[in-house]
Amino acid sequence: MRAETAAGPRGPAPTPAGDPLQVRVWPGLSTCGSLLGSGPTTTAPATDSGQSLDALVAVAEAAGLRGRGGAGFPFAVKLRAVAEQAARTGLAPVVVLNGEEGEPASAKDRVLMTLAPEVALDGLRLVGDALGAHSRYAYVSDATARERIAAAARTLTPEVQVVAAPPGYVSGEESAVVRWLSGGPAKPTHKPPRPYEEGVQGRPTLVSNVETLAQLARLVRGAPEPTLLLTVSTDHGRHAVVEVPGELTLDDVLGWLGIEPGEVLLGGFFGRFASAATRRHPLRELAARAHPDVLGCGIVLVLHETCPVTAVAQVLRYLERENAEQCGPCFKGIPSMAGVVDALTAGTAGADDVRKLTGWATSLRGRGDCGTLDAACGLVTSLAEQRTATVTRHLEAPCAWCTDHPARPEATAFAVPWPAEIHPTDIQEDR
Repeated sequence: MRAETAAGPRGPAPTPAGDPLQVRVWPGLSTCGSLLGSGPTTTAPATDSGQSLDALVAVAEAAGLRGRGGAGFPFAVKLRAVAEQAARTGLAPVVVLNGEEGEPASAKDRVLMTLAPEVALDGLRLVGDALGAHSRYAYVSDATARERIAAAARTLTPEVQVVAAPPGYVSGEESAVVRWLSGGPAKPTHKPPRPYEEGVQGRPTLVSNVETLAQLARLVRGAPEPTLLLTVSTDHGRHAVVEVPGELTLDDVLGWLGIEPGEVLLGGFFGRFASAATRRHPLRELAARAHPDVLGCGIVLVLHETCPVTAVAQVLRYLERENAEQCGPCFKGIPSMAGVVDALTAGTAGADDVRKLTGWATSLRGRGDCGTLDAACGLVTSLAEQRTATVTRHLEAPCAWCTDHPARPEATAFAVPWPAEIHPTDIQEDR
């Protein structure tokens, strides 16, 4: 069993610095309780009375709270499933705050843990109390965020065991979390069983993203609906973590930040290229998976100059390096797809290669133990179906951008510079 943690992995290797990471809160949110601002959500004590399981489920259902780690699974369903499995087995469950933010283009969870660790831990407390949890863990790789979580957890009863997670794209997948906490490698397992059925110590286990738990605590404290944390980056080197209300559109957010829309990859490495129509949909609909283009873990990549083909090539090579090397379709399929997209950037791919590429993206989906292969398949499908003209032009000749940018950086060109010096006084709370 791995627990505690002054020592352990120091988190991802530092990424090249662009502009300083900004943290901004939408006008008015801080007065009604935001996660990142100075309103009542972050200043309220974490000692209010607990909630019954039914009450907590009702709060999550009424607000339509979904997981903010990428999958968007309804939180109330997950909570109820763990409780029911615990009742069936007679085993008290385990609850885990999952702070392993493995995708290089995301920083919202690290920022949240750095600025407001008490709020995320309060969500963990609420869930643990409602379920009658046997054990409570915080699983975090980033050293600064882990130290903040550990400091905030010292006064909590029951104890929260703060664990140094190994950094990596697959390390935050829930079965990988369970496997690491059970003494194994942080690699996904085949399902079933899923963690809610058999997790840490063989107990029903609820693994939940940092923002999800923080949003739950905010709702219990009386907030009318969840806000959204987004990591917005441009290929001009600008990066911001923002907190916004769900009724906004993507165009609203980009306009507020003074960013021209350009080409938008929504949802990060598990995402799709967003259409102009998607950018006009309320963000809450994208977060609720009520639209084909989903918000995922809240990554918005704005490409003003980068060719979409090169962008996909970089992400595929990153996923190739980060895959768990335990599923044949994944460690063979991703390099094969990456090879074709690389050939497109070089102008050496043919129409038959593209047909193979799209065929793989269809046939390989759902065949891995985790979402890495599905992320690769989704990006390829989005490129082929939503940017067909761009792909066709690359069959004739590579574009100037692809010719001039053959490199495949280790963390891609879209990584948020980290570590970043972030303090509460740095937050821009627009009024």
